[in-house]
This record gives sequence, structure tokens and C-alpha cells, in this order.
Amino acid sequence: LLFPNVYNPSKFHVVYSSTTIRSRFTSRLEFPDWNPRDCVAAVALKCETEGLLLGGSKNEAESEAAREALLEGFRALEKRPGFANARDAELFFDVMYRARARRTVREPEEDAARFTLGDIEAAAAELVSLRPISNRNGGFSGGGFGG
Repeated sequence: LLFPNVYNPSKFHVVYSSTTIRSRFTSRLEFPDWNPRDCVAAVALKCETEGLLLGGSKNEAESEAAREALLEGFRALEKRPGFANARDAELFFDVMYRARARRTVREPEEDAARFTLGDIEAAAAELVSLRPISNRNGGFSGGGFGG
């Protein structure tokens, strides 16, 4: 079995323009892109699997605010070059985890098994800053989380 890893449709066309290559493949699987809400659902599932909460353990409003911040973070990332939906969902979780670790070392708390709004916003800001948007003059604009 051979699985060419072609994310970009224009690259797919280039790879399959060769009749020799095309003749070797009898079928093709396509996976739909995730939207930001799908990415939030994936991160929420990962949190559940790891025994971590998004937001407050007892405060529903805090949990909802955390999910909204996560959604806003994915919306900002989606506009950046190199957005890789499922891979970025995993990366977002990992960066949130590091932000949580830094926070709990500085400020130990009883209920450390959660991501705060601050953890999520710090992770989003870090990820957005790593993917600047090219401007018309050939430079880059880092923009910001939420922008």
C-alpha cells in the first residue's frame, strides 16, 4: 500500500498529472477539513481523556468562557498560513498544557486538573505569534490573538 500525503489540492493535481503515477492508484480517500468548532470538540475530548477540565470545575459560565476562548483561538489560527486543523488541535492542547504547568508551578492550587481562561489565551497568543501573516510589502504582521 502506498499513501501519498497530499494536503493541497493543487499539489494533488501535480502528483496525479503523471499517467504512470495515476495508474498505480485505483482509489482515493479524502478527509474533510475540520472547522474551528470541530477543533474545539477534539481538544475537549482530549481534555476529558486526560482527566482535565476546560475552565472551572464547578462554574458553568467559566467553562463556557473557556470554550469560547478556545474557539476564538482556532478562528484566529484558521486565518494564518499553515493551518492544519487536526494537527493544530493536538498542538493547541500541548501548548495549553505547558501554559497550565507554568501557572501551577507559580501559583499552586487545589484544583490543578483544569485549563483556565488564561491558559487558553496564552496558548492561543503563542500559536498565533508563530504564524505571521505576510503583508503586501513582503514583510510579516504578527497580528494578535483575536485579531
